[in-house]
Amino acid sequence: LLDGELLRGSLGKALTARGLSGESTITLEYIELLAPPQPRGEALVPDWISSLALAAPGSSVASSNPVLSGCYDGAAYLWDASGVQAAALGGGEGAAAVKAVAWLGERPVVASKDGAVRVWAAGGSAGGAAQLSC
Repeated sequence: LLDGELLRGSLGKALTARGLSGESTITLEYIELLAPPQPRGEALVPDWISSLALAAPGSSVASSNPVLSGCYDGAAYLWDASGVQAAALGGGEGAAAVKAVAWLGERPVVASKDGAVRVWAAGGSAGGAAQLSC
């Protein structure tokens, strides 16, 4: 608002229309056009996400719509359809950043920057992991 009137257009044109110069002192009031966004309950991950993979349609795990994410903290995370973390695969002290994730049937596959490829057992149990070298 400029002098109680809603300003539409540029401030320069409004000043000229009122016979004011750029040196004049004016009081402006503003009205927010949009309210600020409200934070949502988003999943928090400990580091940057490097890759995402959805289960292939028709696979036995696809019906639960899992999402596999690779992270620079060296872990991959399995998420359910509602955004709740179902499992953490790998990671830990000194783990190499995950560069790619994929599904091999119903098994999550995680490739790290150190050249290792890990195929995890269904359900993400670390004991059932097989490690292959690239």
